[in-house]
This record gives sequence, C-alpha cells and structure tokens, in this order.
Amino acid sequence: MDKLEKSKALSLKKADAAADIKLINQYSIKELTPEDVYCFSVMLCDNDVDRDLERFTDKTLEQLAVLFVGKTGISDHRWSSDRQIARLYRAEVEETAEKNAFGEPLKRLIGSAYMLKTETTQPFIEAIEGGIIKEVSIGCAVSKTTCSICGEP
Repeated sequence: MDKLEKSKALSLKKADAAADIKLINQYSIKELTPEDVYCFSVMLCDNDVDRDLERFTDKTLEQLAVLFVGKTGISDHRWSSDRQIARLYRAEVEETAEKNAFGEPLKRLIGSAYMLKTETTQPFIEAIEGGIIKEVSIGCAVSKTTCSICGEP
C-alpha cells in the first residue's frame, strides 16, 4: 500500500455525531444535537519514523491518546482564537496490519473531532469531505529524546 492509499484508507474511518453526541456535549455549554455538528476522524501521529528521523513509542502513543482529548484544532498553525475550528473529543491507538520501519506493528493515534455546522465552517467541511483537507500537524513538546540504537539521550 503506497502513501496515497494509506491516506485514503484513513479518511474512510468516520466519527459519528449521533453515536458520539454525549462525548461532544462534555465540551459545549449549549446542549448540541447531531445536526449541529460535523464529525470527522484524523490520524494524529504514529509509531513510524518521521521526516526528522524521530518517532513516538507505543507507550507514548497511549499517553498522548489521553492528553489530546479535549484539545482544540486550529487552522494554518496560527495560534489565535479566531482560527479554532474543531475540538478532539476522543483519541485512541489503532494497530494496523502494516509494519513500521523497525518491522513492528504500525500503530496510529486516531482522533475523533467535531466542528459546529456554520456558514464559517462550511468551506472546511466541504474541503474535508472532498478530500482536499486531510492532513493534520500536531504540536507537542518532549522532555527528552532517546536514541533508538544506543539508548543514550
């Protein structure tokens, strides 16, 4: 499976507003209905080597699954309140049938997110559904990095 096929496969896993509305309403002041929200799933990160030759361990993916729930999704790396367009309401680690660069089972951190259905978010919703917007970038800080070959910091 090439990278494009992997991306397409990820976009097929859908969040479900009707099934998840209780989880979503934990973050709202107003009681939302499934008709008020658009839900979607995103692959946040995995245990494979990235372009910076770094990777998350399986243990770290499990820890991040807890930490990412409730976090805001922003648009275009601009840290301003007017670019907050979505919120993660669930995150879970999924093991795939694929292998990572180390020959281990590839594990992905999958997030379920929602955004309100408004005139402002409609272009985003259309771009997600049309396959135009499908990649995400996560931001996090680590307290230490360890070499996977020698085990040294």
